[in-house]
Amino acid sequence: MSLINSLSASLSGMLAAEAQINRAASNIANLNTPGYKAGGPLNTNPLTPPINPSGQDGSNRDLASQVVQLDRASILYDANAAVIRSTSRMTGALLDMFAPRDDS
Repeated sequence: MSLINSLSASLSGMLAAEAQINRAASNIANLNTPGYKAGGPLNTNPLTPPINPSGQDGSNRDLASQVVQLDRASILYDANAAVIRSTSRMTGALLDMFAPRDDS
């Protein structure tokens, strides 16, 4: 994977994490608002669908599930930021290798 591709993929991951954080934060802020239709999860795991055993959509109706969504999104954001930092360090090291040397 090229350096540009890794930056692009990481930026995309950070934007997805930001959207998840915003959605969960909005759901938490409006948890007790009468008539509020909570937004569903943006990236669900197909192994754990957002349907509870009673058949009702329960993915965003309680505080605990929203806190889990916030935590997952925060980890996703941090992981992508770490990739960007590593890519930046690698780019700097590569450029340093080709910098003209002053042997005076």
